[in-house]
Amino acid sequence: MTDLLGAGETWLSQKLNDDAAITVTLTLGAASGSIEATIGETTFRTYDERKAVTSYQSRDYEFSAADFVDIIGAVTPTEGMLVAETDGGVTYQYAVGAPKGTRCWEYVGTKRERIKVHTRLYGKA
Repeated sequence: MTDLLGAGETWLSQKLNDDAAITVTLTLGAASGSIEATIGETTFRTYDERKAVTSYQSRDYEFSAADFVDIIGAVTPTEGMLVAETDGGVTYQYAVGAPKGTRCWEYVGTKRERIKVHTRLYGKA
């Protein structure tokens, strides 16, 4: 029996890369390289000891897990990895990270073919 869900997931992943991706540069230690990524966002809510809510919105980058391994040489992203994105001639640096108690990355889809990293603005290059 054909895995329709898996086939659809692979097709959608390819369409995102073809139609909505931009080229960003990933840097982890001495390893660095360009990768096609789509942009998204995640809103995190954290609570302090007084139950006050703090919202944190991250800029997310989603890319091929296989391409990530080829470029960086690591299997999964780590906190502090940098993502450089050029927009309007200005290069912005984003550091991979998430609020305390949450992971800075996650697999997208059931086949684990794509990775999404959560970032925060680090500065301009």
